[in-house]
Amino acid sequence: MGGGNAQKSAMARQKNAEKAAKEGRGGGGAEGLKARSANAETHRQAIAEREKLNAERAERERLKAEKEAAMARKAAKIAAAAGGGGGFDDDKEAKKKKAAAAAAALAALNGGAAPPKKSMSRTSSQAKSMDGSEDTAEPEMNGNGHAKEEEATETGAVDGKTVREWHEVAIPERPPLTEEELVEVRKSIAERERLSKEHAAKEMEAKAAAIEEEAVTKTRAAIVKQGTAAKVSAASFEKLLLAARSTAAKPGDAEAATKEVLEQLLADEPADALVMRAFASADKTLRATAISAAKEAVAAAVKANNGDALFAKLEAVLDKLPADVTAAERISTGTLSAIGALAGALSKDSLLRLLERSKTMFAATASLEVACAAAIALGVTLKSAIAKGTIDAAAEPTELLTSSLSAMTAANAAGESRAAAAGVAAAVKALGAGSLFAHKVVDTLNNTMDAKSKTAAHARESATLAVGFLCRALLFKFEPYAIPMLPKLIKMLADKDKKVADAATYAARSMLEGLSTLSVKSVVGALYEGLGVVGGGGRVRIECLQLASLLATRAPRTMGPCLPE
Repeated sequence: MGGGNAQKSAMARQKNAEKAAKEGRGGGGAEGLKARSANAETHRQAIAEREKLNAERAERERLKAEKEAAMARKAAKIAAAAGGGGGFDDDKEAKKKKAAAAAAALAALNGGAAPPKKSMSRTSSQAKSMDGSEDTAEPEMNGNGHAKEEEATETGAVDGKTVREWHEVAIPERPPLTEEELVEVRKSIAERERLSKEHAAKEMEAKAAAIEEEAVTKTRAAIVKQGTAAKVSAASFEKLLLAARSTAAKPGDAEAATKEVLEQLLADEPADALVMRAFASADKTLRATAISAAKEAVAAAVKANNGDALFAKLEAVLDKLPADVTAAERISTGTLSAIGALAGALSKDSLLRLLERSKTMFAATASLEVACAAAIALGVTLKSAIAKGTIDAAAEPTELLTSSLSAMTAANAAGESRAAAAGVAAAVKALGAGSLFAHKVVDTLNNTMDAKSKTAAHARESATLAVGFLCRALLFKFEPYAIPMLPKLIKMLADKDKKVADAATYAARSMLEGLSTLSVKSVVGALYEGLGVVGGGGRVRIECLQLASLLATRAPRTMGPCLPE
C-alpha cells in the first residue's frame, strides 16, 4: 500500500515540474513561440500601438467632457434667464413690468407720443424658445372651452432691442349651421356621391367594352380563318352581335336581328337555328354572344305572349341533342339558360313539365355543368312563378327541397348524388337564402360531409356538389356560409375516395370563381394552410396553387397585398 502512494506522489511531482517548465518558457503554441523569438523592434512596435490606443481613448474622453460642460453652461444660462426658477407666471409678470417701464421711458423721450404697435400671432410666427427649438405647446383653453391665442405687441426698444408685450386673444367660435345651410351641405354631399358613382360606372363600362371588343376581334379573325368549316359564318356572327346588343357590334338594325333569331327558334326545326349552331361552338365568345341573343329573343317572345310556344320548341331541342357529348353539353347549357329567361312567362302546366324534365336531367346527365345550368334555370323559373302567384312556395319548391335533402343523405349512386345536389340548389334558388335557415340546409350539408361511414361516400359527394351548385346559384349570398366550409373542402381534396375529392375540387373552384373581391382576404389563409396538408399524393398542394392563381387572375389588386400575410 505504501509503495502505491509513493508512486502517486512521484507522478504528481513530475507533472508539477513539467507544468512549471512550460510556464517558464512563456506559453505554448504559435503565440508563445512568437513572444520568445521577438526582437527589440517588435517590442517597440507593440509599445507604440498601445500608446496610440491610449491617446485615442484620452481624446474621446476629453471631447465628451467638453460636450457635457457646454450642456451644463447652456442649462445654467437658461436657468439664469428664467430668473432663478421663479415660475412661468412670475417670469411673465416680470416681463410685463419691464416692458411697461421701457414703454413709459420711450414715451417720455418722444415727448409723450404713443409708441408704434404691431400685432403678430405667436402661432403664425412660430415663436422659438431660448435654446432655438420651436415652441410646440398645445393651445390654452379659456373658461368657455374656446382656444386662446397669444399676440405680441411691440412697445419700443431698450438698449437697441425690441420690447414686446404678450397678451391673450380669444378665438371666437363659429356659429352653428342653419337648417337651410345643412340642407345645402347634404345636397352637395349627395351630388358628389352621385357623380362619383357615375364616374365609376362609366369606367367599368368602358373597361368591359374594351375587353368585349378585344374578344370579338379575336373571334372574327378565327371565323375568317376557319372559312367554310366554321359553324357560324362571319355575317351570321355579326347578326348575333346585333341581336345581343353587343357594344362591339357593327351598325345595324338590332330589332330586326332579334326578330330573325326568334323566328328561327319558333320554326319547325329549332335545332338548326343559328343560336343552336353557335351554342355548339368551342369559341367562348361566340357561345356567350349566342346566349345573350337567345335571351333577347325570349324577351321578345314573352312580350308577344309566345312564352309557352317558345318553351315547347326549346324542349324539342333538349329531346334531340347531337351524339357528340361535348356538343350536346354545350347546347344543353345554352338552351337551359334561354329557358331560365322565360321565368314568369310560363303557365303552371309548362312549369310542372319543366320541373319533371329537370329532375330527370339531374340524374341522367353525367355533366356537372349541365346539371348546374338546369338547377339554376329551374330555380329562376320557380322563383318568378312564386312571385307571380302561379305556384305556392310551400308546394312544389318546398317539396323539392325536403325530398332532395333526404335523398342526399341516403344517396348510393352517382345519379342519385347529382340529382339530390341539383335539387337542393334549385329549391334554395327559388325560395331564397332564407330557406337555408328555415330548413337547416347548411347544418345538413356539414353533417353529411363529416360522415365517417364507408357506405356514405355518395352522400358526401352529393353534399359537396351541393355546396358548389349553391355557390353558382346564389353567388355572394352564399359566401357567409361557404367561406367557413373552405378548410373542410381543402382537406377533402386528399380524400381516399376519388369521387369525393373531385366533388371538393368542383365546389372549391365554384366558390372562388364567383367570390367577391372583398372576401379574397378571408380565403387566402385556408389556401396557405392547404399547402401543408399531408396526403393525396400532392393533389392538395396543386389544387391550392391553382386556386390561388385563379384568385390572382380575378382580383389582382386585392390578392397582391394578401400574399405577405
